[in-house]
Amino acid sequence: MKTTIFDLYPRFRAGLLYAAVTALILTHYQPARPRLPAGLVQGLWDGSNRGYQPLGAELAPVKELYARHKEIILITDHPFLKVQEETELQHAVQNLFAPVLVVTEPGPSAGFIYCSSDEIAGRRLQALGYDWVEKIAPGKGLVKKSS
Repeated sequence: MKTTIFDLYPRFRAGLLYAAVTALILTHYQPARPRLPAGLVQGLWDGSNRGYQPLGAELAPVKELYARHKEIILITDHPFLKVQEETELQHAVQNLFAPVLVVTEPGPSAGFIYCSSDEIAGRRLQALGYDWVEKIAPGKGLVKKSS
């Protein structure tokens, strides 16, 4: 049986289409990940965390002070923060201080304040009935319930 050009044309056309699509994919493929600075990546790989500060890292040195508490409060710029930012911060602090329970409602006798400025922190402390114990950074620090 003799093959004519009409028999080959549909296969040739399909092959040409698949070859063109494959060439486009191979030449224009971009990985779906952001580029990170080499120093940051190296610090993460070798475990030094050079250049990388996890959220709430300022509170790590006082972890032992709150180990005996069952609950601690985390006070933030609550009405001003986006819900996602506040939740992310609360999860980071909870991860850092586990098994101590981190809550955002007044009640526990001690905790942390994590606000963007001293002025906002002062207003939040006054509204919730807490006092400064020690400031770690502007708007951030250790608090206790007012007597």
